[in-house]
Amino acid sequence: MDLQKQLETLNAQGDYQAIIDTLTALPKEELTPALVSELARSYNNLAGPDTPEYYRKAIELLKSVESSLTDDHTFNFRMGYAYYYLGEEGYALPYFEKALSARPGDRDTRMFIEGCRQQLSLPQFQKSFARRVKEAWDSFVEKEAGLRELLGGGKNGAAASARCKELFAQVLGDGAAVDLSLSGGVYRLTLIPGEEKTQALSLCYFVKHAPDEVLHHWEVRVDCQGSPDALKEIGLCPTDGAPFPAEEITPYNREPEKAEAFPGEKIPLRRDILSGVTVCPLFEKEYLAGKTGGIDALHRDGAVPGFFYYSLTEDSPKGNSSGKEGLALRDSLQDKILQKAGDKAVTFLGGASGTAHEYLDFIAWDLPALLDAAVEVFKQSPVLKASFHTFRQDAGGVLLKEAEDVKEQEAAQEAPASVPPAEQNPSEETSGEAANESEAKEEASKETGAFVGFVLLSRTFWDKAQLIRDLKEDWGVDATENEVDGSAPTDRDTGTLIFTEGNMMATVSLMPVPVPDHEAEENAVHNYLWPQAVETAKDHKAHLIVGVMGENASLLDRGKLFVKVLAACCKQPAATGIYTSGTVFEPGFYKDFAAMMKEGSLPIFNWIWFGLYRDENGISGYTYGMEVFGKEEMEVLNADAKPGDVQNFLANMAAYVLDGDITLHDGETIGFSEEQRLPITRSQGVALPGMTLKIGYGKPE
Repeated sequence: MDLQKQLETLNAQGDYQAIIDTLTALPKEELTPALVSELARSYNNLAGPDTPEYYRKAIELLKSVESSLTDDHTFNFRMGYAYYYLGEEGYALPYFEKALSARPGDRDTRMFIEGCRQQLSLPQFQKSFARRVKEAWDSFVEKEAGLRELLGGGKNGAAASARCKELFAQVLGDGAAVDLSLSGGVYRLTLIPGEEKTQALSLCYFVKHAPDEVLHHWEVRVDCQGSPDALKEIGLCPTDGAPFPAEEITPYNREPEKAEAFPGEKIPLRRDILSGVTVCPLFEKEYLAGKTGGIDALHRDGAVPGFFYYSLTEDSPKGNSSGKEGLALRDSLQDKILQKAGDKAVTFLGGASGTAHEYLDFIAWDLPALLDAAVEVFKQSPVLKASFHTFRQDAGGVLLKEAEDVKEQEAAQEAPASVPPAEQNPSEETSGEAANESEAKEEASKETGAFVGFVLLSRTFWDKAQLIRDLKEDWGVDATENEVDGSAPTDRDTGTLIFTEGNMMATVSLMPVPVPDHEAEENAVHNYLWPQAVETAKDHKAHLIVGVMGENASLLDRGKLFVKVLAACCKQPAATGIYTSGTVFEPGFYKDFAAMMKEGSLPIFNWIWFGLYRDENGISGYTYGMEVFGKEEMEVLNADAKPGDVQNFLANMAAYVLDGDITLHDGETIGFSEEQRLPITRSQGVALPGMTLKIGYGKPE
């Protein structure tokens, strides 16, 4: 067997370690760029939440051959994949975009691009930077006596520094160094930023929040490298006694861009600014230039440079930062948010006034705590509308408040892409890399395993505790939440529920905006069983994203858990509809059909939407949702039958295919008895895009 076939066989078997062993055993001169890429792929597939070092290894390998494969789809996909599952979406996104350029229309690549943009619009971290800082100092407190002992007599400084760097690993990022020393009876802990200049900001925050028991023994400082101009550009966190020059406020004024420059569109965010002040000019500069180097480095560490933008009431000054009332309101909002969130959650950088919005800039060290505080403060404020945005042009905004009389939303700026947070990686095999697969298999695999649905909400509210109870009481599912940020869930942490069931992981995330691009209401029109579907979908104000993953679980098991979670969500007080399988279901309908699982039946009507339409030739119908299970969609054309009979026929066919894992082929026949022979034809879809299976209509006998 040649090497390539051997690798394909091992990959199909999921024996990634054997691939690694095989390739690393080759002489270096035989390890071509393509084989290095295959080696990186195996590290990607072997990696997981507990083994992130394998993603780092994949990146290291791929970077070594980047010059040879820079325009290759597979190379760029694998680089993006590794960064994505390290939680470094800012670094992943450009690679996925290059991968899509090399293979336009690739659905898996588009899925990851949407995932990156959603995470960059509303970042969610396993550990915020504030949490990482606390854990790092806690670890240091436990070990610092031993470190002082190592430094006794001025010796073993290198060993002590190396041990300290291990303790601080989760806050240091790439390139930062630690130096421990003892001089004149004073123990010194010095942090030295790496090449990424914004790292000085996070280290400055780290030093500021050193606990008293550390400061009792240690002099802690940051040794910033670089020119005074470079330090001035990144600004200064407001740190009492930090080892920086005195804090400098940089005012700026500019001519706002005019609406004529954007025909048919609104003036983009921050391009309406007349004047403002900042202690960190870098983020404003990068934002306007469409660059993200500084924010990507902080995002990687669990921190988020961003801003609030809000519209004032009609009797408040607009578009003039010198207006006393406007400045007073901005100062008041900042003070109240800081008081509620705490200085461990946020550092405010300044603000600005524009012709369309007022702006309040910050670095969020604990974004959930900051947004919770901001929602409460804006709710009590006189502003009409307020939103959150990161310092990224390619991200969406998140609506925090909208007064009742403000009906028109800035959809392009307000709506992040709606995809589930990817807490557990699907195998990279889903990328469609196998060049020799048949067209049918390639088409069928595009949506396989993508169990994603949306719960439409009448208001931005959900009861996580109730959902956990309902899953236990209705389905026996223990949704006890996985630890997030290294601690048990708190009453404040209500944005996301993540739990495991067997080999599967389920996620439920609250998005405080409607499903983007009017997608829900446009698809609600397909539900001929619920006349109010479209109107209900139009009225939703927020939504829950529900996703189920788990490569080691069967598709049916994943699908069943997916239905159980959505059915439990139907009991949420604000739930008005379930958007999945190409339409919007009435919650009671969805919940009732899910109950079929308790009787041992498959929840076919929850998984598959059976579309029906009539013309002069008869009744036609189609399935929507089979692709998720790796099966092709089916159609019945021009049947001389009642609509309900065609629907039941398709439901029986779907149940037969899914329950038995049956693959139907072009030219075969099928029947509900030995005598019945219904023809199967595979051709271009009539009611659906792509290829579908046309089944000759026949009643069960």
